[in-house]
Amino acid sequence: NATLKVDEDKTTIASSRTTGRIEKLFIKETGRVIKQGEPLYEIYSETLLTLQREYLLALEQYETLGKVEKRYEGFLKAAESKLFLYGLTKKQVEQLTTTKSVQQRITFLAPTSGVVEEIAVAEGQYVNEGDRLYRIENFTSLWLEAELYPNETRFIKIGDKISIRVSGFESESIIATVNFLSPEYNANSQITVMRASLSNSDLHFKPGMQ
Repeated sequence: NATLKVDEDKTTIASSRTTGRIEKLFIKETGRVIKQGEPLYEIYSETLLTLQREYLLALEQYETLGKVEKRYEGFLKAAESKLFLYGLTKKQVEQLTTTKSVQQRITFLAPTSGVVEEIAVAEGQYVNEGDRLYRIENFTSLWLEAELYPNETRFIKIGDKISIRVSGFESESIIATVNFLSPEYNANSQITVMRASLSNSDLHFKPGMQ
């Protein structure tokens, strides 16, 4: 017997790119399926305001003096790179360039598609750079974990293809690939863990299924 688990290699943590106050959460409930590029949250940050002002100043200097002094192009690119480093998208920087107006609140987008499994922040909350905000799981592939006894481990090795049947889909045989065999036994037992990966592109299966 085995259990389907989340593929931890595909877990994405959306963390705050800067210190500030969360003004709005676009995703407020767990279990939501989201797409990459979908708005996640809106933040007010003094750091981002300063970086935007620096960019607009560099842009103004470049437009005024750039044809004469080549160094102003370098200043502009450096200011632009800082905005990208703090998580602004190319479209947001282009909008800043066009409007030449600082945005008080910046919207951050989902870094990947998947299911929102955890929301670790609330509207109005102050966050620091690196604080965990969302945990997003991708169920297009899953792990299968099974417990093996010592006399069973010799029959299987990493890379083997195994045939499995999931509870509720017994008529359908699925192929999984063994990708992990624990090098040790569980505490106080003679049981070791085997893990295999399987494709779940149609999202038929869910973590926890037997």
